[in-house]
Amino acid sequence: GTNISVTATGSTEGRSLADRFAQVWSVEDFGAIAAGSNSAADTNATTINAAITAASNAVVSSGAPYAVVRLPARVVVWSGAITLKTGVILDLNGSTLKAKNSLNANFIEGEGTSSLYSGSTAGGIYDAGIINGTIDGNKASQTSGHALRVYGYKLRFESLHITNAQERAFSTKWGNPGLLASPPARGLENIVRNLYIDFAGQEGLYHEGPNDSHYSDVFVVSCGQDTTNTYDNVVCTGTYGHAHWT
Repeated sequence: GTNISVTATGSTEGRSLADRFAQVWSVEDFGAIAAGSNSAADTNATTINAAITAASNAVVSSGAPYAVVRLPARVVVWSGAITLKTGVILDLNGSTLKAKNSLNANFIEGEGTSSLYSGSTAGGIYDAGIINGTIDGNKASQTSGHALRVYGYKLRFESLHITNAQERAFSTKWGNPGLLASPPARGLENIVRNLYIDFAGQEGLYHEGPNDSHYSDVFVVSCGQDTTNTYDNVVCTGTYGHAHWT
């Protein structure tokens, strides 16, 4: 049963199996992941989104700071559109998450981003992010779509390669922090570090907030490849688009 108490090797406290398994949510607990197959992309997306939704619901209801949703290790996972939600850190676990052929839409997007991005509200997701792997927008098989676009605050993006976006590779925005009823004690800024971004049709990195977000060890090369316009590798813009770079 899940109430069996076990003690990890080298530790001193026993905990239930249920508590241990709830620390990290495996997408494979919500369905099989077919690696390396474009034909399984829609099924993979359904499985990944189900895991993200369950973890987010658990975080919001329990008041926990966040939960980790983990992909299988070191494989290529073709997928349809992914929705990142509040309280979820998506751990790619050394794998490549690749947009399915002819998705022609934003690949990974924060919940509510499409409706919020044109405004400047205090909405959006928070305490979320993506770490440890590659996001491949599969540019050659798309006519439109950003690889990763999120409207929100207090986000974390770390140890990522973001590549082959038809439009922007990595785009973040947030609005007026003064509209938050209860600002978090530990700040609103995004933390972005150890990113390598390349081969985007438009901007590689487009920052419109939150203000004072921190970027470190970020490399953006070979972006702005769309010949119909002129795009920069990196853009920081807007009322709340100030950022710190190291």
